[in-house]
Amino acid sequence: MGLGNTNNIGNEASEMGDDLDPIDLGTNSAGSAYTVTSIDTFNDHTCAILEDGKVKCWGANPYANLGLGDLDSRGDDSGEMGSNLNALDFGTDRTVARLSVGNGHNCVVLDNKDIKCWGPGNAYRTGYEDDKIR
Repeated sequence: MGLGNTNNIGNEASEMGDDLDPIDLGTNSAGSAYTVTSIDTFNDHTCAILEDGKVKCWGANPYANLGLGDLDSRGDDSGEMGSNLNALDFGTDRTVARLSVGNGHNCVVLDNKDIKCWGPGNAYRTGYEDDKIR
């Protein structure tokens, strides 16, 4: 969920409004909290495009759908968000213009108009000629 636990939040009146903590995605190069320009979610994971075109993803990660090179979930334990949550790597000097989050897989449109997808390759959802998890 991005708040360092797996609790249901919002099922009690005392958990909303000023009592609902913001998701910590770290700080930008100026030392201010990142501004999110776009966010998408599906089932059990979420990805956000940050003001500098970087992307951070959190939630369940059974098929490497967070794009971080492992199968570890993020945001369900303390110390996993903020500066500890790495931005995804889409290539040297590449930034993300658009993002779509699917059922375990995700795709981005980069600043150079290339499309890159990752996650489970079954049913060829990632657009590659094999069904590898990327």
